[in-house]
Amino acid sequence: MKIFLLNIHSHKLISIKSLNKLFLKQDEILLLFGGNEMLKKYKYENLLKEDKHRIDSNPNLANKNEFKISRGLIFEFEKNYKDSKNFYKSISHSANYALIAISLKKVGIDLELVKKRDFAPHLDFCFSDYQKYKVSNSKNPLIEFYKIWTTKEATIKLLNLGFYALDKIDKIDKIQENNISHFSKSLKIENIKFIYSIAYYKQSIK
Repeated sequence: MKIFLLNIHSHKLISIKSLNKLFLKQDEILLLFGGNEMLKKYKYENLLKEDKHRIDSNPNLANKNEFKISRGLIFEFEKNYKDSKNFYKSISHSANYALIAISLKKVGIDLELVKKRDFAPHLDFCFSDYQKYKVSNSKNPLIEFYKIWTTKEATIKLLNLGFYALDKIDKIDKIQENNISHFSKSLKIENIKFIYSIAYYKQSIK
């Protein structure tokens, strides 16, 4: 498991070794990242109540490695952080890895493995004309695509919307632009590169 602390003002990412002495502040987001090494941490009895209900209603989830990896990360947080209650969490999976954002404010996160792909259908589906322009005129169109795509996914998670809202997210974002912020960063583990985006409210929303 890798542990990072992110400052939402500077977007500076700091790697930390342990959760034991950590005290999360309002302007910080805790990121937990893990892969197959977290499978051994997964046990049904370690799940939060809501995840036990999910397994009970959909037993096939227990066979999915990405689900087990993310819940292993949550277990480590619950076990090692002194006061692990009353936090907002957002979970994303990609390529058998999981990234979890934990914050005192509502937060949405999306993680994507960077790989060559035909992203033209995605542009036609949910990218605005301006976003298409940004991708086509970027020095690295693939990376620009992933930044915009993950930002959209993170924002619909923040707003508790479904996949259907991807093509509407720009209008929603404009309506709430005075209180929503988001940014994208890259994360490289060995030779594997990811792009992730985080969306959050500048002020707490109940």
